[in-house]
Amino acid sequence: MMSNCTVVITTYNRPAYLKRILDYYKANGTGLEFIIIDSSSAEDQVSNQKTVDFYNSREGVKFIRYSYAESTNLWAKWSDGMSKVKTKYCVLCAEDDFIIPRAIKTSAEFLENNPDFSVTLGKYISFHVQDKNLPSKKFCWQNMYSHSSIVSDDAKSRLADHFINYNPTIYAVHRTPLLQMVFPENIKAGINLKLFGELMPSLLTLIHGKMKILDVLYSARQEDVSYGVKWPTLDMAEKDGRYQREYEKFRVCLINHLARILADCSGAEAIIDDAMKKYRQKTMPPEYQKNIAKKAVELATKFNVPPRLYNLGKLVYRLFFPLRKENRGIDLSGTELQDSNKDFLEIRDSVMVYPDV
Repeated sequence: MMSNCTVVITTYNRPAYLKRILDYYKANGTGLEFIIIDSSSAEDQVSNQKTVDFYNSREGVKFIRYSYAESTNLWAKWSDGMSKVKTKYCVLCAEDDFIIPRAIKTSAEFLENNPDFSVTLGKYISFHVQDKNLPSKKFCWQNMYSHSSIVSDDAKSRLADHFINYNPTIYAVHRTPLLQMVFPENIKAGINLKLFGELMPSLLTLIHGKMKILDVLYSARQEDVSYGVKWPTLDMAEKDGRYQREYEKFRVCLINHLARILADCSGAEAIIDDAMKKYRQKTMPPEYQKNIAKKAVELATKFNVPPRLYNLGKLVYRLFFPLRKENRGIDLSGTELQDSNKDFLEIRDSVMVYPDV
């Protein structure tokens, strides 16, 4: 039976992460297609191709790798990568994430049976390895995100709901033509990709259809202290005078897409403005917390901090700014996701094979 879904793995200068995720999908990805889009340095691209060749030399899942210059714009790379997908459904996967094959197939099946939905995903956990250099190292995890399905028949209502209660959908299972449209649209509309680049594709997806959150474990994301602090915040853009100009382009793009599917777009501008205000109030962390994390990442990069010290810094960050209380259970038994326990254990085992990643 031919696959109806392609996993597009995006990678950049992290060959160890790529090896880990290919190892996982080689063992568990039967029934899916795989594309790798790689904009790493020349040295890392050589290493990555050797990794791909190694896994492709064995029976089972095959990986197709496409190479890009290291300077390639992220969204241009994603746009081009999606253009190479031939299946009906697709999912973008970062090299440090685990998106579960069974959940991908269940999501694609849901989209197949529900044509008014544009995107499907499930529940997330985040993880890190505690005491990774000791024999007693432990896989630690916690629940992540609080997605809810968005099922309104009205596009303006879906947009506002997703905006106000935002959680990312970039790594969800999509109908391929939709994802092939939203990334190029981001670039064509002149959107500031560092301010609105992740937000725009998610909102466009919800304008064009509904979102389903399945009661399955969908993905495990590796905790990263640098996530979300490398790029300028909306507050920073407002302080330096860029925000309003860039926001207006963002808002125009959303209204134009609403106009494609609605006969009456009256009130859309006010809806978007109100939703953005609530989004910023709800999702932006305290500025002092953001600044501490940002400075830590900048200093670690500037002074080429050894991995051991950087990992110590991540530990200190977790102690002072925990996202949620960690769940240190050995598996999902007794939780609402216990039916996904086999998937959880496969991820845990894959991570513990590469604890230093």
